[in-house]
Amino acid sequence: MMKKLMLTLMLTICSCNLFAAASATGEVKRIYPAGNGRIYFTLKNDACASSQYYYFNLEGELNKANYALLLAAANTGKAVTVALPACPTDQPVLINYLYQDF
Repeated sequence: MMKKLMLTLMLTICSCNLFAAASATGEVKRIYPAGNGRIYFTLKNDACASSQYYYFNLEGELNKANYALLLAAANTGKAVTVALPACPTDQPVLINYLYQDF
């Protein structure tokens, strides 16, 4: 019984990696505040999407902090990492979250 439980637990943990969200890291290439309340942006040398935009809605304090983080990263030339549900293919993708390593 214990072996089956351990095996099930290990398979569950391993399979979680198969469904993990995508991420992209790079310097900010372009920031585009749109009239619809969204902030669109692209990253330089992005392995996930070279020409598609990522975006977030500029609502709430968290997303205002994301916008400030993007602006600061663009001004300093530092890379940011974007967590995504999937890499964009033909449409912009709403990000899960954004962060910067120091």
